Amino acid sequence: MDVYRAKTEGSGSLIVWEGLMTLRVRNDGSLDFAVRAGDGKTFARFTLSSPRGSMPEGRWHHLVLAAAAGRMSIKVNGKEVAAGNLDPVLAQPDGSPYLGDSDGKFHGFLDEFTVWTRFRENGPELREDVLLVLDPPTIRFDRHGLLDHAVHDMEVGVALVEYGELVDSFWVGRFTEEMGP
Repeated sequence: MDVYRAKTEGSGSLIVWEGLMTLRVRNDGSLDFAVRAGDGKTFARFTLSSPRGSMPEGRWHHLVLAAAAGRMSIKVNGKEVAAGNLDPVLAQPDGSPYLGDSDGKFHGFLDEFTVWTRFRENGPELREDVLLVLDPPTIRFDRHGLLDHAVHDMEVGVALVEYGELVDSFWVGRFTEEMGP
């Protein structure tokens, strides 16, 4: 997101996403980023604070918040200003994110808020006697959830084998992949 901090009273909430995360800016220009994460059953609040002056008043700043793969970070204008560890499963948010400060404490502008997400969906459980055979053994997807063509130059075959016999198979990336609205 892009944020402009006014020269006076530039502190307050930038994002409140109930159940998932918050981002606040303080008068000293530091940022506080909190994320709920856990093991999928229990969740805790993980927090990061950037140094004083990370986001000075009176100018635009490009902020990138990341919370993925066991790590969380804050980048301001392309420079990482804070980073830390995070449990692997993010909590489910309660509704949509609220941008800005509901109490009216933050004076400034927010622009171009974008959320990129990745998620993993567990498929059906296979019986112990069914073997899943991938060719190649690892499938990589790009940030849009499509087959990563930088790694795979063609579709990837997946076979289900039971007692040494092929019982079913399918291809990943065989048909046209198009982004939906």
